[in-house]
Parts: sequence; structure tokens; C-alpha cells
Amino acid sequence: IERSGAPALGRDAGELAGAGALGVAISDDPLEAFAKADGVVDFSVPAASVEFAGYAAQARIAHIIGTTGCSPQDDAAIAAAARHAGLDCLLVGDHHAVPVPYYQNTPLLGRLLAEWGDGPFGALFLLPLWNPVLVAEQVGTLASLGRGRFILPLAVGGRDQFAPMGVQVRHRGKQFEAGLEIVRRLLAGGRRTAGGHR
Repeated sequence: IERSGAPALGRDAGELAGAGALGVAISDDPLEAFAKADGVVDFSVPAASVEFAGYAAQARIAHIIGTTGCSPQDDAAIAAAARHAGLDCLLVGDHHAVPVPYYQNTPLLGRLLAEWGDGPFGALFLLPLWNPVLVAEQVGTLASLGRGRFILPLAVGGRDQFAPMGVQVRHRGKQFEAGLEIVRRLLAGGRRTAGGHR
């Protein structure tokens, strides 16, 4: 999907991507494109992502959004459309030091739960960039606020996010493993003391 008047309109999407002809023409009609799709991966602009969320809801298809710069109001509209579409789950990401407005995952997900319903939901945490006790506290809080099952995706994170957070990238594997053990223990009802675990 491209904006009206774009030079790529009518060209084969596969050829433009360097993958060879796919028989999928670039169009400026999102409604038609969504009606024919099994799912949509969206790296566009916030206003388009909100509009596309409505089309995905009407078509009852998955809408995976990689668009950055969405406002909390944009995200709430997208979550409401996802609920209307009956999508399987609602997940928010975790990024730091990005060049566009980015809203932290925990308060944002807390807000989106009002639009979501009782489906599974969760928040990604780039674990080496977080205190694991704080992650466990935030996960416990979010899980108690929502009506569905909480999903906890954890990741190591990309190199570009470490320096602004004051964390050395070369230790991220060990930090992830240590943090994962702490989060697991705490979410299972254990305790963390200054000297280690109980």
C-alpha cells in the first residue's frame, strides 16, 4: 500500500523488494488490499496505522505494527480495533533511546487494557536494560490489572540501545541469564535479598 500519486503504484511489490515478481501490485486502496490479505505487516506512519487497524478489524486479519511514533491515543484506537477483530493477543514492545516519541511499555499497556477485553496480553522487556526486581513487580501489577493471561516476552536487545542506558553490551548475555533467574523466582513467589535469592 502506498500513498496516492506515489511512483511505485501499479508496480509488483516483489520486484520492488528485489525478490522477483510476486503478482502483488502496489496499490493506494488499503480497503481492497486488506480484503484480500491473510495478514498485514505495517511499518508506516501513525495515522496510517490507526486507519489500517480499522481495516484489519473489518477483515478480521492479523495486523502486526512496527510503526514508531504513535501517541497513546493512537495505540488505544489500535487496541480497540484489535479487540473488535478478535485478534489472539495484544503485545507492546520495549525500546529505549529512539529518535521518535516512544511511550514506556508498562504504563502504556496499563492504559490499553481498558480497550482490550479478556484476551491474552503482554509486554516485551529487554531484560539486560532493566532491574529484574522491577520487571517482576511491573509484570505482577499488569497481570493483576488485566482479565486475560499475561504473556512475558523477554529479549536481550539490540546493541544501539545499551550505551544510552549506561549498560555495557558485552555483558548482555550474562545479564539476561541472571535477570531471568531472578524474575522467574520472584514471579513464582520467591524473594530476592541483597546477597542473592531465597
